[in-house]
Amino acid sequence: MVDPKVQQDTLRKYLTVVPHLAPKPPELHLPTIRHPDLSPSNILVDDSGDITGIIDWQHTTILPLFLQAKIP
Repeated sequence: MVDPKVQQDTLRKYLTVVPHLAPKPPELHLPTIRHPDLSPSNILVDDSGDITGIIDWQHTTILPLFLQAKIP
Protein backbone atom coordinates (compact mmCIF):
# COMPACT_ATOMS: atom_id res chain seq x y z
CA MET A 1 0.00 0.00 0.00
CA VAL A 2 1.22 3.50 -0.86
CA ASP A 3 1.58 5.98 1.96
CA PRO A 4 -1.06 8.75 1.55
CA LYS A 5 1.63 11.38 2.17
CA VAL A 6 3.51 10.12 -0.91
CA GLN A 7 0.31 10.36 -2.96
CA GLN A 8 -0.37 13.87 -1.67
CA ASP A 9 3.18 14.93 -2.55
CA THR A 10 2.83 13.48 -6.04
CA LEU A 11 -0.49 15.31 -6.52
CA ARG A 12 1.09 18.61 -5.43
CA LYS A 13 3.91 18.12 -7.95
CA TYR A 14 1.39 17.30 -10.67
CA LEU A 15 -0.64 20.43 -9.91
CA THR A 16 2.48 22.59 -10.32
CA VAL A 17 3.13 21.09 -13.77
CA VAL A 18 -0.45 21.10 -15.15
CA PRO A 19 -0.59 24.81 -16.09
CA HIS A 20 2.39 24.26 -18.40
CA LEU A 21 1.02 21.25 -20.31
CA ALA A 22 -1.15 23.22 -22.72
CA PRO A 23 -0.19 26.29 -24.78
CA LYS A 24 -1.58 29.68 -23.77
CA PRO A 25 -3.05 31.01 -27.07
CA PRO A 26 -6.81 30.25 -26.99
CA GLU A 27 -6.95 29.60 -30.76
CA LEU A 28 -4.84 26.47 -30.17
CA HIS A 29 -7.61 25.07 -27.94
CA LEU A 30 -10.34 25.16 -30.58
CA PRO A 31 -11.78 21.76 -31.57
CA THR A 32 -10.19 20.66 -34.83
CA ILE A 33 -10.98 17.68 -37.03
CA ARG A 34 -8.07 15.63 -38.40
CA HIS A 35 -8.31 12.94 -41.07
CA PRO A 36 -5.08 10.96 -40.59
CA ASP A 37 -5.20 9.18 -43.95
CA LEU A 38 -5.98 11.97 -46.39
CA SER A 39 -4.32 10.47 -49.45
CA PRO A 40 -5.36 10.65 -53.13
CA SER A 41 -6.92 7.18 -52.91
CA ASN A 42 -9.33 8.45 -50.22
CA ILE A 43 -10.46 11.56 -52.12
CA LEU A 44 -13.23 10.93 -54.66
CA VAL A 45 -13.08 13.19 -57.72
CA ASP A 46 -15.52 13.38 -60.64
CA ASP A 47 -14.59 13.66 -64.32
CA SER A 48 -14.52 17.47 -64.16
CA GLY A 49 -12.00 17.43 -61.27
CA ASP A 50 -14.43 18.40 -58.50
CA ILE A 51 -14.09 16.65 -55.14
CA THR A 52 -17.27 14.63 -54.57
CA GLY A 53 -16.37 12.84 -51.36
CA ILE A 54 -13.79 11.77 -48.84
CA ILE A 55 -13.67 8.21 -47.50
CA ASP A 56 -11.82 6.22 -44.82
CA TRP A 57 -12.84 8.19 -41.73
CA GLN A 58 -12.35 5.44 -39.09
CA HIS A 59 -9.30 7.00 -37.38
CA THR A 60 -10.46 10.61 -37.57
CA THR A 61 -10.24 12.62 -34.36
CA ILE A 62 -11.61 15.89 -33.03
CA LEU A 63 -9.17 17.37 -30.55
CA PRO A 64 -7.75 20.79 -29.69
CA LEU A 65 -5.49 22.04 -32.47
CA PHE A 66 -2.34 21.75 -30.35
CA LEU A 67 -2.91 17.97 -30.04
CA GLN A 68 -3.41 17.40 -33.78
CA ALA A 69 0.23 17.37 -34.85
CA LYS A 70 1.04 14.19 -36.73
CA ILE A 71 4.14 12.23 -35.77
CA PRO A 72 6.71 12.90 -38.51
